[in-house]
Amino acid sequence: MGQANINCSTFEKISLSDSNLSESSLIQANLKKSSIDNVMFNRANLTNSKLFQSKITDTSFFGARLHKASFCAAKLNKVDFSFANLSAAYLAGIDLSTSMLEGAVYSSGTAFPAEFDP
Repeated sequence: MGQANINCSTFEKISLSDSNLSESSLIQANLKKSSIDNVMFNRANLTNSKLFQSKITDTSFFGARLHKASFCAAKLNKVDFSFANLSAAYLAGIDLSTSMLEGAVYSSGTAFPAEFDP
């Protein structure tokens, strides 16, 4: 797919697998309670997107804009946040142990898990 413009869309409880949404605009997209597996969101704009309670596996957010994105209660496994903008993103209460965060940008408003030291 790539470079799709699906701002303010609701995709709650969907299964998204083996997709390329790189450089797409998903501003305020609702992906709540979705299954996201092997998806590329490289350099995509997911500002204010809702990914809470989603299961996200083998997925890349390389260089993505995740400003104010919410991952509340999401289950992550092998997620690449390298060089992503995580400013004011909500990542508290999730397991980032298998995630890559090299070069990621965050702010004082970014909510990390209590045991995580950025």
